[in-house]
Amino acid sequence: QIFVNFLLTFGAMRKVPSFLLPWLGVQSGNLGVSMVCLVVVMFFGKIHLGLSTSEYGASLLLLSTFTLVTFFCCVVVIQFRKEAVVGSRRQLRDLVEVFKLPPPAYSELDLQRECNDCLEDPPPQYNEAIAMRVNQC
Repeated sequence: QIFVNFLLTFGAMRKVPSFLLPWLGVQSGNLGVSMVCLVVVMFFGKIHLGLSTSEYGASLLLLSTFTLVTFFCCVVVIQFRKEAVVGSRRQLRDLVEVFKLPPPAYSELDLQRECNDCLEDPPPQYNEAIAMRVNQC
């Protein structure tokens, strides 16, 4: 538990989303165990477990408080993780835009156009076009 809490602290300080997952996993397990204990105490506490009224109330209060606080903390960490993932993606996108090549110069574009024009056949002269039309008819 101490190691997982350290990972949570380190991941939150450095904004590393993958370091938050172990804490969420352990707290999910704790949340499940506390909910099972809460249900067992709620249904079997007074009669089958032999608890007095004050013990029954205190254990229900303690378990429900622990469950709610743990659930709230998990929701906060999940939200923080989501924001950290979006932030890291945004930083990566900004980094790619910084190192993007500049647009080509106009002189390079003119050379490309001239080269493309050289590869195409020029249109036929007027007399040749009329001759082709007469031959088709």
